[in-house]
Amino acid sequence: MSGRTQSKSEYLADIATGSLDYISIEIQNPTVTIDDDIAALSCTHVLTANAYGARGNWPFDTTRYFKLHDGAWQLINRP
Repeated sequence: MSGRTQSKSEYLADIATGSLDYISIEIQNPTVTIDDDIAALSCTHVLTANAYGARGNWPFDTTRYFKLHDGAWQLINRP
């Protein structure tokens, strides 16, 4: 959100100190498309947070892919 590059330990320290305070995440406009045994879930995540002194809402568009395996959908990296 901030555009900062930081290590995992720096990121976790910011959460521990409250510099980053995640409040909620909302899923908006989900759509699912299925092609044979591959499904794609596309949506917008709207993250509400206090980040380095600024409270705001940050939208992130995302697509997640799933593959049908033995009757169950499993998350995959890419089709």
